[in-house]
Amino acid sequence: CTCTSSWTGSRCTTPVCSPACANGGTCSAPNTCTCASGWSGSTCSQPVCLSGCIHGSCTVPGTCVCSSGWTGSLCTTAICSGGCGNGACNSPGVCTCNSGWTGSTCNAPVCSGGCGNGYCSSPGTCTCNSGWTGSTCSTVSCQYGCYNGGYCSGPNTCTCPTGWTDSVCSTPVCSISCGAGGECVAPNTCECYPQYFGVYCRQRCGRRRMINCEIP
Repeated sequence: CTCTSSWTGSRCTTPVCSPACANGGTCSAPNTCTCASGWSGSTCSQPVCLSGCIHGSCTVPGTCVCSSGWTGSLCTTAICSGGCGNGACNSPGVCTCNSGWTGSTCNAPVCSGGCGNGYCSSPGTCTCNSGWTGSTCSTVSCQYGCYNGGYCSGPNTCTCPTGWTDSVCSTPVCSISCGAGGECVAPNTCECYPQYFGVYCRQRCGRRRMINCEIP
């Protein structure tokens, strides 16, 4: 027999596929390939990944090679090299942060009102520096308080009323010293030691003078 160009064989019953069917495919009709499992295309040269390779390419049957920045069996998982601590990596190198967090890796907490004299230690929570308090660390604080009518005017700084002094306004002031014979127990008030008397405890009892003195 003399076969046409599309057939071959002693009786011209074998179809011809040109180019030939690759990867185990068979020529089932002239220029028509029937491909083996995992392959497709006119010559069975295209590998098949049944679920597709979303951000990559199918290089061998069932196996995806992912584009840069993607991973996973179907190349659907984005890669953020630094991680996204409190968020999710939705595209290569870009984190979407959960509420209350910010930063390239979602590790910086957010305090919407700021932390004037402190720092934001967790979402919506400020940790204040010494001497400051309040939700935004903007209120001065005196750790040990301010007594006798004093008030906190700066970080750990009391402003005392007249007649009182020291860091917490607990030491009375006597405008005239009580001297060696007594001590200042209240503003401008001296308390005399035994054998001393007078407003400022500067007079001392003698053997002949017992006024305002304790008898030994």
